[in-house]
Amino acid sequence: NVVGGTTALTSLTTNAGGTTTISGGSVRTTGAQTYNDAVASGVATTFTSTGSGTLTLTNAANDFTAAVSLNTGGSASIVDANALDLGASTIVGNLSATATTSNITNSGALTITGNSTFTASAAGASISVNNAGNAFTGTVTFAGAGGLANVTVRDTTANGFDIKALTLTGNLTVTATAGVITDSGAIDVQTLTTSSSGGTTLDDVNNKVKTFTATNTTGGNISLTNNTAGTLTVGLVDNQVLNTGAVTIENTGDIKFTGERAVRTAGGAVTIGSPAPTKTTANILHGDALQFDIDSGVGAITLNATNAVGTFGLDVLTSVTPTCNAPTCNLNGSSGATTSSLVNLLSGIQAALTTEQSGPSELLSSGILPENIFKSLGSQVLEVVGGGEGLSDFGGDSGGLPGVKIIEGEIESIQKGLDLFTPTTEQGAVEKGMVQGVVDAVNDFLDRLFGREKKDKKK
Repeated sequence: NVVGGTTALTSLTTNAGGTTTISGGSVRTTGAQTYNDAVASGVATTFTSTGSGTLTLTNAANDFTAAVSLNTGGSASIVDANALDLGASTIVGNLSATATTSNITNSGALTITGNSTFTASAAGASISVNNAGNAFTGTVTFAGAGGLANVTVRDTTANGFDIKALTLTGNLTVTATAGVITDSGAIDVQTLTTSSSGGTTLDDVNNKVKTFTATNTTGGNISLTNNTAGTLTVGLVDNQVLNTGAVTIENTGDIKFTGERAVRTAGGAVTIGSPAPTKTTANILHGDALQFDIDSGVGAITLNATNAVGTFGLDVLTSVTPTCNAPTCNLNGSSGATTSSLVNLLSGIQAALTTEQSGPSELLSSGILPENIFKSLGSQVLEVVGGGEGLSDFGGDSGGLPGVKIIEGEIESIQKGLDLFTPTTEQGAVEKGMVQGVVDAVNDFLDRLFGREKKDKKK
């Protein structure tokens, strides 16, 4: 059913006091649509102004039990007395969307050129605008009169995504597939998870994040300035195989890592804890008092704390010595079995790739496989597994060799890069095959050496 289907109406206004029931389809005008009464619809409905007319559906008794799509060259405002599901919508102006007693979701992509405001008023309500096609050009604000629980948002615009001041009782998840994630107000949440292709820079001095995890898939840095007097718990902060950006994590209280692999870059500097002269981070800890890894390639590593850098071991896969600015520093370097076969294998890999990479290389120029991963791998192995202990000291189990764990993680990073690389030349195909063979050879060697469980190999 289409109202104004053949020829769009000029405009549409309903009187207050009644109810307009729409049985699906769409309503089209060239100008504004103003619904002063309550609107009820039990099936998907689209409201469209083909010009720049304003769409106004703000009666507090509105009840849309299926997706609602809004399209206009102007602005749009909508209120639902219950939950609100936004269908595919294109709005040149601003969007205001409110769910009075439940959650807001979007089953269709939202393309909003102006500013967007999402309000879920019920206590403990959540907002999820996570459609893979969302494009928010203007600012995006989340609000909840009763206190929001969780917010999930995804944005595909090249300008990235800016987090406005936000307080949640639960978790915030932000994905920016083509830009940088930033903040222009304080973030007070239990868990903050970011995923970006241009970096994450969260520098508001009043941020109060309890748990932080971040992934960056291409260029840019990852940084969090945090003001939690208690403990900031950090999962994996991953600047992945494609990126040489830096990682900086600061907190006024303790910083505690929970995963074995804590921080990873492909050459960027890593700074944990607030630097001098502030240096307010008390302790840098690990959740289960075991070792954790910082893998920075060739990037500098600096640890700042007023008290101690924990009583655990720190595995560092890098060609530089970490700098520890704390009264107590426990930087147990990796130690493991000296295995001439493994060292020879990796030295051979380094030599072969150095020769192969002396000319133009599609694999390297694509940015998929940074050269420093392989060129530094041979020397790294000597540091990582060069402690002189015999295999018998570790029961033949790689789980007791944190150095081998690092090599395993590095090989996984290389495999990730290979999976993303599609050769366009014969040379590129040869290079990919050669590197894949190296990855498989290292995995096979570790399988035999330590009796690891066999893993599926990429062919």
